[in-house]
Amino acid sequence: MTEIKKRKLLGEMLIASGVITPDQLKSALESQKKSGLRLGKELIRLGYLTEEVIIETLGDQAGIPYVDAVTS
Repeated sequence: MTEIKKRKLLGEMLIASGVITPDQLKSALESQKKSGLRLGKELIRLGYLTEEVIIETLGDQAGIPYVDAVTS
């Protein structure tokens, strides 16, 4: 039988890694309803995170390592 892994939610991963607070996530989710943006874009727009942090976290979520082409 195949085991299906449940993918962690982006917001949960960001809180667990300590880069945002639960209050910041709540604020971004509320704001996202109005803007229609994806959560990562909304967190960047609100100034809570950088694009690099979102990309790294999405890579972790998908199991794809992040490589910074500029510094590598």
